Amino acid sequence: MTEDFKSKILKYLTGNLEEETGTNEPIFNLEEKTISKNLKNNITALLTSQESATFVSIYGKVYNETIENFLVYGRYNASSNFYGYIAIIDKSLNIVSLLTTFDSGTKIYPFISLQQDENGNFYALTHGYSSVSQDYRVCLFNNILSSGILNNIYKVKLRQSYFVPNSTNYRFSTARQNRIIKIPNEPVYYITFHNLSNETLIIKLAINVGAPNDWELNTINYFVDMVQFGIVPSSKNGETTIYFYGLDISTSQTVWFRYFTITNNTVTEGYNSNLGFVVSSIFSQIYSIGINTAYLSLADADNYRTILYKFDGQNLQTIIIFPWDVQSNGSYLYLETIDNTIFLKLRMITSTNSIISVGILENDTPYFYQVVSYNQITSDIYDYADFYITSNFNMKHIYVPVYGDNISTIRLTMLYNQFNYNGLEYENTNSMVPNSAILLEDSDDPDIIFARNLYNLNINNNTTVSTVEIPNTFLNDTTILGKELWSQTNTILIFDITPITKNIYEVLHINFFNTLLMKNSNNPNNEILNNLGATRLNQSISSTNDYTDTIANKIRINYEDGTNVIQKIGTPTITNNVATYTITIYVPKAITNIEIISNDENTSYQTITGTFDINKYYTLTQDVRVE
Repeated sequence: MTEDFKSKILKYLTGNLEEETGTNEPIFNLEEKTISKNLKNNITALLTSQESATFVSIYGKVYNETIENFLVYGRYNASSNFYGYIAIIDKSLNIVSLLTTFDSGTKIYPFISLQQDENGNFYALTHGYSSVSQDYRVCLFNNILSSGILNNIYKVKLRQSYFVPNSTNYRFSTARQNRIIKIPNEPVYYITFHNLSNETLIIKLAINVGAPNDWELNTINYFVDMVQFGIVPSSKNGETTIYFYGLDISTSQTVWFRYFTITNNTVTEGYNSNLGFVVSSIFSQIYSIGINTAYLSLADADNYRTILYKFDGQNLQTIIIFPWDVQSNGSYLYLETIDNTIFLKLRMITSTNSIISVGILENDTPYFYQVVSYNQITSDIYDYADFYITSNFNMKHIYVPVYGDNISTIRLTMLYNQFNYNGLEYENTNSMVPNSAILLEDSDDPDIIFARNLYNLNINNNTTVSTVEIPNTFLNDTTILGKELWSQTNTILIFDITPITKNIYEVLHINFFNTLLMKNSNNPNNEILNNLGATRLNQSISSTNDYTDTIANKIRINYEDGTNVIQKIGTPTITNNVATYTITIYVPKAITNIEIISNDENTSYQTITGTFDINKYYTLTQDVRVE
């Protein structure tokens, strides 16, 4: 039990607790470290060494909250051809495996988009080796992320490959967008291209067993780029609706935002808006997070600014605008979702340098933390994707690359609790309600390695047991040194440094025990009233928050004739973690004892006995200490 916890218990019991209000804003700069590695450079170096790669691009990442490793995919050039690659990355940004061939030995096709389905398997839209305008395929793979968990040998197995029919006249403009989507629990995929007439194509593939596959084509008479499909978790009347968002960048001098729904392969335009300016398409993005919700991050090349909009299915609203310092279109705002939370990467170009900030979007309010400013303006249009977030529940490691003279990466450690409070510690009646646990690594400079809400909270009389669960896929063969139990207001309640080594692939439960005992210091072996007072206090601070009723602010004077009287007593003063009650009583008749009781008069915390002469006044002093 920490001294802060003890202090708050004393304040709670005696009615001295200050009821503050915290500011629930995400905190980014919990911990910042510079590491001498850069993932894009490391991937490029390996591909150059192994495949004689001449140009390497990172197109995207795939995270899975049940696995610590994540996946990076992209494309590289070699011998005037294009090829795809997949890199498995661990939580420390190390390359665990770099895959350039299928399990069969064939070179991996160049990716346009790669996704993971509801069963963990991967699917992709790819193009041919020799051209970005031929041999388009829908490819189905194994669960690449989990394929090497047991033996660290990762594989890409091509389960099925389907050529897109009649695609010789099809094109795509931006590979980084979500150009393919699978309907959950159905063998149905939607993909999108453009044709040579600057129209947008939406193609439905239904895979049939024992019969030819169904390919259905819909054409939209606009050049809709920066496209994003919306994933729909439910259906109405047996009909699944797909949401499709994009920017029409060719019908006029200004850009249009367009929104479509697709039901039974019927495409309906649901909304359009002329934004009134020209965008830099390579630095703009549309990001969908579900039904009727999308965000637009646009580089306004007319007015030299970056704008973040939100579309709610009916209207566009401006969230924030970033004016550019120079008339350049190299600034951007990149969005990415981890564990249902939207993270942001902001690059602002000045006349001499690049300023990188990271942020989080909470209740449509962006919060930013400036990470670095370096005197190099990168020219690679895909460097926005060179930004990584590893997550184990409440703990996020955010990696931001630095491309200056000394290539490195800055790592931020952020504690973000999606369901609870995220600001600085504050004092209130729930300051002692256990909520989450933080684990630290065994080292001279211990890192936070795990953070999660409690698996179980068990309140049994005067003992509270708080349990955090570490799944079998986290912290294998890791020694856990520091263990912190946090309250709902980010007070550290318990801190322990007993080492625990988590065996490989075991589920580990760590229990924090907090037991309250009330004793008479004049007789240390005397537990007061079988700890009924301790039970009441423990249950109150741990869950019920009946602060006003629990406060010890009354006395009950019990007389020898079986009667009693209850009177209010003043709030005690606290000095050096000792609360001192000063109690004045009048003795009209013989007293048996005096009890210090709770405000609701249901709980007795202490019994005072002594010899009291009738018709006299007495001033009593009672000290309360939490040790």
